[in-house]
Amino acid sequence: MTPVIVGIAGFLLMFLLMALNMPIAFAMGLAGFLGIWILEGANAALSTVGMKPFTWAADYNFMCIPLFVLMGHFANESGLITLAFRAAYKWVGRLPGGLAVATLLGSGAFGAVSGSSSAAAATMSTICIPEMEKYNYNPNIMTGSVAVGGTFAIMIPPSLGFIIYGIITTESIGKLFIAGIFPGLLLILTCSLLTVILCKMNPTWGPPGPGSTFKEKLVSLARAWELVFIFLAVIGGMYWGVFTATEAAAIGTFIAFIFALAKGTLSFKKLFQAVQGTARVTVMIFTLIIGAMIFNTFIAFSGIPDHLKTMVLEFSANPYIILILILLTYFIAGCIMDTVAMAVLLLPIYYPIITSLGFNGIWFGVIVMVMAEIGLITPPIGLNCYVIAGAFPKYRLGTVFIGALPYVIAELVALAVLILFPQISLFLPNLMK
Repeated sequence: MTPVIVGIAGFLLMFLLMALNMPIAFAMGLAGFLGIWILEGANAALSTVGMKPFTWAADYNFMCIPLFVLMGHFANESGLITLAFRAAYKWVGRLPGGLAVATLLGSGAFGAVSGSSSAAAATMSTICIPEMEKYNYNPNIMTGSVAVGGTFAIMIPPSLGFIIYGIITTESIGKLFIAGIFPGLLLILTCSLLTVILCKMNPTWGPPGPGSTFKEKLVSLARAWELVFIFLAVIGGMYWGVFTATEAAAIGTFIAFIFALAKGTLSFKKLFQAVQGTARVTVMIFTLIIGAMIFNTFIAFSGIPDHLKTMVLEFSANPYIILILILLTYFIAGCIMDTVAMAVLLLPIYYPIITSLGFNGIWFGVIVMVMAEIGLITPPIGLNCYVIAGAFPKYRLGTVFIGALPYVIAELVALAVLILFPQISLFLPNLMK
């Protein structure tokens, strides 16, 4: 068998193991290990699984991941996320579906201090769904807005997805963070407009809430100043070149910790829970990364990336047709795989193709994050939908997926805008020092 045939067989074996309910990380790792053994021999395979995982996990850049997750825990314990939601409701509560729109804005604020989408979905569901229930919101609008709101954490910096993308592709993590700001705002705006339109057409789905005076709106913003301070300290420092992404993560975590202590909300028990939750998320992500890296080493030995790159360059079609085909595979992969696994598995194959076609690597990172967002709310794997259904069992999983469906369309519209106007993503990174 040729190396390419072995590579294809490795993909088939990986998907078979996933179908047999083997965890994705172990399915990728086992298929990769066996593939390396066949192509390069036992010594190369044993060396890869025996030494490389430590090398990958010990990468200094990966320190961003636990630090940013911990920062989100501290910010949540400080009550900053609740304050952000209440501030948003003061400003948009009078709109049709105002509470759902406030949920989307509050989720964006959560994303500004934590890159974990599942944590955003879990936290915002406990804050927002009880409030929407008081006003008899439609279950689909309720659960759908929380599900899509959680995905904003992937785009709005600091984003764990951008960290992984930057490490795999060697693109600047700081520039990726900055590139996600305007697209993140675009996604929030698109989903908010959809919510207002749906609730305007169907008033019983999301009735307007009570109005607020301008003074009350200003006071609500003032109470959420700590959240703004953390975001500006982290992102501003990277934008002006004061510190690296890893240093920004440490500084942001320290500031959030001080705020939590100052408010008196961080007991020893909550501190332990925050560290425990951070460790759980970090181990999950690192395990996925290690499994994917083993598999990607095998794929590199098989020559599939180079073979695909040569085929694409010889193909005379418009580069945007190739891009659309690549995004289609991302959409399919997002339906059946974890978004982190999807990113680390496909990037080593697609990134060289994208750059050889003349597309910007930072811009493609933004596009990949949109596809990851869509994967989080599409069946059958859509993790955010499972998180919400688990937190509120009275709302069936099907109800959550149906509620998220209109937002998939909204995100696809935003995706088209980002493809047609790359400067939305690249304007700020191009100004960085």
